[in-house]
Amino acid sequence: LVHITYCGLERARPARRKSADRLRCELGADVTLETGSKGAFDIRVDGRLAYSKAQTGRLPNADQVVELLRRA
Repeated sequence: LVHITYCGLERARPARRKSADRLRCELGADVTLETGSKGAFDIRVDGRLAYSKAQTGRLPNADQVVELLRRA
């Protein structure tokens, strides 16, 4: 199970949907999305934190998200 917590800003909606759809399609991942606080972007795989914008200071692009999950 892949759980993505993302910023609730409207302008972020297309990017988060695109990432979730790509993970489902390419990796067959079971993806859930949750609105978080302003600036949030965390990815958890089976409950384990795989990526945190708070730790890196940046958002990953869709290719980076797919690669993170391939390694997880």
